[in-house]
Amino acid sequence: MPEPAQSQFVAWPFLLTLEHVRGPRHVSDTSMSIEDMAFYQKRTAEGDIRELISQCRDRYCFAHELIKPHAALPDRLFDREVLDIGPFLLPWSELLSAWRRQFFNPQMCLLEDQRTRELHRWRVFVEHEVFARFTEDPDWVRCVLETANLIPLRRSDYEFFIGDLFDDIIQDVKERNGNDQDDQE
Repeated sequence: MPEPAQSQFVAWPFLLTLEHVRGPRHVSDTSMSIEDMAFYQKRTAEGDIRELISQCRDRYCFAHELIKPHAALPDRLFDREVLDIGPFLLPWSELLSAWRRQFFNPQMCLLEDQRTRELHRWRVFVEHEVFARFTEDPDWVRCVLETANLIPLRRSDYEFFIGDLFDDIIQDVKERNGNDQDDQE
């Protein structure tokens, strides 16, 4: 009698019961290493940079509407072809590294999912510290838009460099973390 054909695929019931064979999940399955955090930050970096540029563009448009309500905005401000995020990548990468060194907490918490906690802390930092810092100062807004090639450069004697602005944020992060450690002692 011929043998039945063997399938290379596993039957669904086996896959569904496979979890029971392995046993319950361990508490460390919700942990996050510093390498996992670096991977997540690197994966979302381009989107975060684009969001920063978008918020600065919105702020610029709002100010332009207040000052010159009937004047047209520059066309290149909304042109995706001229948008250049390249100059942001290195300073953003340095910011990511500084945040991980200063704030990442590899300790597990019994009452909270560590992965969720660390990702939330990172999002709060980006949205409330970095984006807010850039959008509250008109010179920083202009610097972001000039660096992204969305508005023309102004006088050369009055330049901010995007790397210097990120360095200011990194320095504040280090000082704040140093002050927090002094308070704990």
